[in-house]
Amino acid sequence: MIEIKSNKIITPNGLRSGYLYIDNGIIDCFSKKKKCADEYFDFNGKYVSPGFIDLHTHGAGGYPFINCTEEDIINACDFQVKHGTTSIMPTVTAGCRVLLNICKTPRFRRFRGRKSNVLLSRRTLQ
Repeated sequence: MIEIKSNKIITPNGLRSGYLYIDNGIIDCFSKKKKCADEYFDFNGKYVSPGFIDLHTHGAGGYPFINCTEEDIINACDFQVKHGTTSIMPTVTAGCRVLLNICKTPRFRRFRGRKSNVLLSRRTLQ
């Protein structure tokens, strides 16, 4: 369990002061009271926010998804992660099957496991 202490935690109920607990990479809870944890981080004075979700993106950082190359997709995802986006919904109208196949490659799975998620809707694949 990881504890993050801050007086500027962004929650669905607004800005809060207290502790954010993360278990296995997932936000477990927000608490005003200190709990037991394995790691501790003090971010008082700094904003703490969950990762952003981009529901409509054609790529990022100059790397478009429409080209459907493994390199473009990984570089676009890497760019998104560096700017706080942890999940994306690629918006493409052509080459969707190629995009899906790239997301199944071992190289992409290694990338995905360490940095971000790519969400593909059923509609995107039709």
